[in-house]
Amino acid sequence: MLINFNFFSKVNNRISISDLLSLIDAVDLNDHLSLNDNIENIGIESGKSVWFFSNKKYAKELKNIQSNFCFITKGDERYLSHETLPIFVNDSYLAIAKLTRYFYGEIESLGYKIDKIEHNYSNSVIIDKSAKICENVQIGENVVIGKNVIIGKNSIIGNNVVIKDNVKIGESVLINNFISIEYAVIGNKCIFQNGCKIGQDGFGFVFDKKNKIMFKVPQMGLVIIGNDVEIGANTCIDRGSFNDTIIGNGVKLDNLIQIGHNVKIGDFTVIAGQAGVAGSTEIGFGCQIGAQSGISGHLKIGNFVRIAGKSGVIQDIESNSVIGGYPAINIKSWHRMNIILKKMIKKN
Repeated sequence: MLINFNFFSKVNNRISISDLLSLIDAVDLNDHLSLNDNIENIGIESGKSVWFFSNKKYAKELKNIQSNFCFITKGDERYLSHETLPIFVNDSYLAIAKLTRYFYGEIESLGYKIDKIEHNYSNSVIIDKSAKICENVQIGENVVIGKNVIIGKNSIIGNNVVIKDNVKIGESVLINNFISIEYAVIGNKCIFQNGCKIGQDGFGFVFDKKNKIMFKVPQMGLVIIGNDVEIGANTCIDRGSFNDTIIGNGVKLDNLIQIGHNVKIGDFTVIAGQAGVAGSTEIGFGCQIGAQSGISGHLKIGNFVRIAGKSGVIQDIESNSVIGGYPAINIKSWHRMNIILKKMIKKN
């Protein structure tokens, strides 16, 4: 992950290993660490950055990170490359959350200051002077557009819309009424139905055992939306925590859907109303997901998977599978189980 500085600004540029150890709950100091060395950022890129490891599902990917340091529990350092030094902690997710807050402070999710108001449209419209509104853009009443926003040509913005700082919106995009968009980059020819919310905080908390509090994890990612995407009314798409939430080209989301942080949805996948996808799950190309389905976090759903309505998915699903029920299994097996149960009930 590479933090996008158009959206997030640092309040502290570096921290020494010595100060870091007092910030987090380090359990053991690696012999190769120098207390005078500095960490300058979080992420997987090379340089004096630090990443974290908290889920063995991603053990194979850990050797590919280029960070100088990694928060990790004792015994898991075998997954690291020789170039990355371990910093041993009890809870790596809590450690990265605390360091992120040290570097970036409290990530505000409400409001922003407008330096200058330009009334290019209705008197009720507020557009920051740094925003770029391209040709033939229509804007409704009571719209607020923040700093450095870009809105592509031929787009339509409805009434009572808030578009926060640094958001980029492509061409021929329809944004209906009562919509808020923040921390987002949006492609061309997308449709956003009334009331949808894009880029708000993801649901990220980790229990701090030492202080006996729920520690809020800073949500540092974006929402990246491809071309020709439709988002239904009152659907919510959380921005990423330490990665981006990505909605592929041609994806169609129905009303009242919840997409958690770091979720990746492959091109041309369709999800019906009231479904929910928990954080960090990856959904493949061309999937069809029925209404009121629930998909647990950190799963991999293959390509062309079909999931029946009201299903509960709690494990990885191979490509081309058709599944249903709870826990979701092969759809034919699920139907057979229901038939057997009906017969058993009749006998009783």
